Amino acid sequence: QSHVVLGWPLPPLADPAHHAGVLAASLFGEGMSSPLLDELRERRGLAYYLSCSADVHADAGQFVVEASTAPEHLETLVAETDRLLARQAEGVRTADLERARNMLDVRRLRNRESASRRVEDAALDLLAFGRVRSREEQRAAIVDLSATDVAEAFAAMRRAPVALAVSGTLKKGAFDRVRERMKGR
Repeated sequence: QSHVVLGWPLPPLADPAHHAGVLAASLFGEGMSSPLLDELRERRGLAYYLSCSADVHADAGQFVVEASTAPEHLETLVAETDRLLARQAEGVRTADLERARNMLDVRRLRNRESASRRVEDAALDLLAFGRVRSREEQRAAIVDLSATDVAEAFAAMRRAPVALAVSGTLKKGAFDRVRERMKGR
């Protein structure tokens, strides 16, 4: 198997723009009907494991796509991931945006049941804001985002350099070709 991790910078927690990156990650790769899983895994069979997340901390954030695939699919998988990101930068569908918001609501409710998660979130808020934000404040920041805001988050990521890690079994020259593709776009 081959394993690839792609990462793009997101604003830090105190920057309100980070919310669009969080919603973008949910839209792009959370749930079976997300573009990443639906198109690349279910329809095209390019990977057997795919995930997307937004890791946002007090000092920086990152949008991460991770995949495990057969070596012969690695280059196509990366190219198609890039194509899907470009499509989202052109415009986000309202239905996809609503699905992503719902996924974040469910995650927020699930996280409230974990004492360690609540403590970690409170500590991050204290570092970034000097206070703990209310659940209502956190939810409102996501609800207030438009499809244009999220499309711009995708566009900003595509303008930024990508971090790339590839491991496992690789076809000869595959890493260099993937690196050049992601560097040259």
